[in-house]
Amino acid sequence: MKRTVLMAALSAALLAFPIEAFAQSDEAVKQAYAAWDEAFNRQDAQGIAATYDAEAVLLPPSHEVIEGSDKVQTFFEGVLKAGTTDHKLELVEVMDRGDTVVAAARWSAKGKNAEGKAEDWGGLATHVFKKDGDDLKLILHSFN
Repeated sequence: MKRTVLMAALSAALLAFPIEAFAQSDEAVKQAYAAWDEAFNRQDAQGIAATYDAEAVLLPPSHEVIEGSDKVQTFFEGVLKAGTTDHKLELVEVMDRGDTVVAAARWSAKGKNAEGKAEDWGGLATHVFKKDGDDLKLILHSFN
């Protein structure tokens, strides 16, 4: 019963939101993901950090909370130096909330295990963006 009520409420909320706004948000997130992947695959930690707001928070698995785009850059310098390549973000879901866009993605990359042997990596990521004109800036990024 609770699920039915929840689904009805969600459906009503979605119907109240213009469909074209969702399509615009999907496209904006895809563009943001393409810019992020492009910077990563160029081995450009500064370019990655440029996709984040100055006060962004990064929540990587097994690391401390990282606050600020300058520390995000330092984190990704280490990831790139470790030989991680071929990063890809694949959009799963987008929720537009006015000035904020929440997105979920599948991510994949190539890396090395503790013995230095190549392996494929992947998982899920959650991104919270703030709208900055026609662009999106990451304000929260978590992945597993």
